[in-house]
Amino acid sequence: MKTKIFLMIAKSYAIFPNVVKGAIIIGTASGNGAVYERGVLVGMANLKQLDVGAQIGGKAYSEIISFKTDKAVQKFMDDDFQFGANMSAIAVNQTPPSFDVTYNNGVAVFTLPKEGLMAEVSVGGQKFDFEDFD
Repeated sequence: MKTKIFLMIAKSYAIFPNVVKGAIIIGTASGNGAVYERGVLVGMANLKQLDVGAQIGGKAYSEIISFKTDKAVQKFMDDDFQFGANMSAIAVNQTPPSFDVTYNNGVAVFTLPKEGLMAEVSVGGQKFDFEDFD
């Protein structure tokens, strides 16, 4: 399924246009993004990541999270949403991956490489903090 279709059928989605990660055994990443419900901007979110494993390098990427269910949206907005386990390799000017992605527990995640040189097999996770405009 293409990214555009995921966003069209999503109840909500978060777009993190610039996530930066660096690692030498211990890796950290962070980024800020916008959260939309049915195409309307409803808040901002902060992404933080910490992981440990065989990893070295640095990379920048964009991340899009699509939420298909009300339960998944609520978990994200209650700051109770996280996921983990990484295995990737990224090189400068890498061709974008194919988007043969499916929803898992009401959530689909797209990672779009921008630049960097990194190899990793790590365990950790991303944690999100949501701030609504109310």
